[in-house]
Amino acid sequence: MSTAFTEHVRRQQELEEKKHQEDAERQLCATKAEHAVIVYAWTRDGESPCIHEFQAGFSWRYFIISHSILEALHLANLSPSVEVQLFHHGLKTWVCIDEGHVVAFHPGVRIFLKATNVVSYPNFDTHLKADVMNAPPHLRYNLAGERRELRQRSKELRGQTPEAELDGSKSNSTDELFPHHLQRTRNL
Repeated sequence: MSTAFTEHVRRQQELEEKKHQEDAERQLCATKAEHAVIVYAWTRDGESPCIHEFQAGFSWRYFIISHSILEALHLANLSPSVEVQLFHHGLKTWVCIDEGHVVAFHPGVRIFLKATNVVSYPNFDTHLKADVMNAPPHLRYNLAGERRELRQRSKELRGQTPEAELDGSKSNSTDELFPHHLQRTRNL
C-alpha cells in the first residue's frame, strides 16, 4: 500500500474517533441536564431556602442524601439534637431521615429538606405548588397533568382559546373545523 493511502486512512480514523468522543461528551451533557435534581433546604427559621441543583454524584432515579450533599445545603453541621427532615410527597408531611437516605424520584419533582428546629419556612407552599404544576405529563406519576396537557392540545388544534371556553362561546363551527368533510358531502 502507498503511504498516501495509509495516511488518508489514519486521518479518517482520527476524525471518526474525534467525532465519537464529541458525541459521547454531548450525550453525557444532555443526560446530566435532563437528570438534574433541584433540592430546597431550610436551615434557619423564617429565612428563604438554600436552593441547589445537582447534576452529578447520583445514579438516575435514586438520589442519595450524602454528607457532601448535606454540606452543600448547609445541613451537615447541625447540633446533635437537630435532625434533617424530608418532605414526603406521598404522606404530605415532613419525616426525619438519616445521612445516606435514598430518594427515588421522577422528572420534574423537587426534593425539600429542612432542619427539625425550623418551624417557619417561607414560600414552601409556592415551591411545592410549582413542583406539582411543572411536573411533566406522565401517565403513571402525573395523570392530572397528562389530562390537562391533552385538553390544552385539543383546544389548540380546534383553535379554541381558554378565554373563549370560559365565555361559553364557540370559536369555530363544525364546518370550519372539518372543511374536507363539507367538500366530500357536496361532491356526492
